[in-house]
Amino acid sequence: MDAASGSAAVTRANISTEINRKEVIKNPCCLYRMVSKKTLISHLTKLPEPGYVLNRHVRDRLLDKAWFHLEVFRPTVSSNFDPDGPEPTKPNDPDDPTLELRELMKSAVYDKSDSSIGISCQTKGVSKLISCVNKTVILPDPEEMPVNTPIAIYNKDATYPFVLTGKQSSDLQPMPLKANCGTIIHVIENKNSRKWETLSSYESKSRKSPVNPILIEIPTKEEKLEKKKLKLAGKSCKKTYKGEPFLTTPMVEDLAAEATGLSKPDFYKHKKTTTDPFKKILTDKGEKTLDNGKKVVTTNLLVQSTSCEHIIHVRLIRDDDNNIFIYMHETLKPDDPVALNISDDVMNAVADMYYSYNLYLLKPGFELQKDSSGCSQLALESIIAFNETPDLDEWVIKTAKDAGALISQPKRKRREKADPASLIKDDKFYITADQMHAQLLKSNQNKALLPDSTEIPRSSAHAGQTKSKQRKADKLTDTQLDTVIDKKTGQTLRKHYQKHTVSVPDEDNPGQTSDVNLFALGSRYQNILKWEDLQQKKNHLETTKRKAKPVNTGEKTKKQKPNPLNDSLQHLRDALAVGPEISQDKLMNMAARNITEKTEALDKKEQQISQLQTQSKANPDIS
Repeated sequence: MDAASGSAAVTRANISTEINRKEVIKNPCCLYRMVSKKTLISHLTKLPEPGYVLNRHVRDRLLDKAWFHLEVFRPTVSSNFDPDGPEPTKPNDPDDPTLELRELMKSAVYDKSDSSIGISCQTKGVSKLISCVNKTVILPDPEEMPVNTPIAIYNKDATYPFVLTGKQSSDLQPMPLKANCGTIIHVIENKNSRKWETLSSYESKSRKSPVNPILIEIPTKEEKLEKKKLKLAGKSCKKTYKGEPFLTTPMVEDLAAEATGLSKPDFYKHKKTTTDPFKKILTDKGEKTLDNGKKVVTTNLLVQSTSCEHIIHVRLIRDDDNNIFIYMHETLKPDDPVALNISDDVMNAVADMYYSYNLYLLKPGFELQKDSSGCSQLALESIIAFNETPDLDEWVIKTAKDAGALISQPKRKRREKADPASLIKDDKFYITADQMHAQLLKSNQNKALLPDSTEIPRSSAHAGQTKSKQRKADKLTDTQLDTVIDKKTGQTLRKHYQKHTVSVPDEDNPGQTSDVNLFALGSRYQNILKWEDLQQKKNHLETTKRKAKPVNTGEKTKKQKPNPLNDSLQHLRDALAVGPEISQDKLMNMAARNITEKTEALDKKEQQISQLQTQSKANPDIS
């Protein structure tokens, strides 16, 4: 598949009917012609984000049975607008909130201040004008506030209600604010005067909603009206999955074990799981010999952020020189809060564990991922790359030592250890693009890393587009691009980019296209279908084993008491040489006749013997 395939003459509708799951598993490039760029809604922020999505009809047909396994649920903020939360809305819908209001509600609920009241406003400094005294929230004078600036106020107290009121000069009537409830207010201007107005109320419920797909397609007006009709009629809405799914953690674990032939990678989430996975590196399990002859112990971890579904691959390496190397395959920007959150979590996990080792840390100093649904796919690719590429561990060790990426040195006592979490923002821990191993760049979606001479198709839609902010202003080198990443085909990284970079139509801007490396998208759908096949094989094997084993019924498991009648009947059948088809009554009659006949024969013999004995006594000479 080359870039020209994106502009095939066959219509997209006809192509969609030709694509089937077997074809996708064999060659996921067939999906590229059915991908477009459009604005979706992020499940995390409830705000619009650009995304690359597969044609809905193709996606529904491919994942019809797999969606059940893709479900992931997380707590969500609910409101009286839309209890389910994830669906977006438009400003011209009076019964629904705008996306900005949704974000304000969420920010107020998750306000991390020590106050019992959560306040959220897009205008800086506004929250400082609101005071809280003795369970009373006092709003400032409307004249002091900007007009039409929504403010979300939320009562974080789970027990006691608050009262929302204005200053003495305000005409705002006191409003009760129940526990775990909130309101959205703003100042309006009317006839040269300003006053407070309530937009709506909302509450936070202990509700979980699906977050896969993580990018949701905006519903049409007809779809929203249909949902409201069903809701008013008291009917349940059919569950639909509209958006780009991601590989769940169990899927990545199973696929990694299948691809590498190793045990499943361990999973870690700060404060949700134990730190035991980090201790495996201290044992001799996973020992291997590098090309330079040195022995190391390695292990793979999947680490998830505590704030969202973002997952990365972490490679741990321990050598014989008392060194431990941590490579974090982070795909987001280095200064992204989620990326820093994961780094902090990992460092806090190992701070009290590797105190007697030289501890090194490495992670990419640039952005690899531009979509919001491919992180787990990139984590899976990293695990497979370390298994199939002999020199990757050696590359981590050499790069870390050359960069001096040492976090801490051995401490004699645990209480003398330094806190490594405060040091992870240092540039020495970030790999520049020109130092990155080519095998870890297959799914790179950051065009800013490519030199101008790279033969990648570029569209006019990207003219004047600013480069993404990254820690190091560097690019990939020709040496990296000309590195062979597939020994079977001899394909280089440059040829790989040319094959998988496609000009996709921009649905928000008709007539324009966007160039993107779709390798991760195609591989993601390929792996979802592969995992589904693995599950079917697993279920088939379990079913076969169950059928092969004798069924253990409750009667057989109990100790059976002896039954004399059954035993006697069986003895009779054996003695009479008859089968089980003979009924019990007939069997008893046969036995009675048999006994009678034998008794009569025995009596006759005894009578004959008695006669012979009598004759013998009467004639003693008879011999």
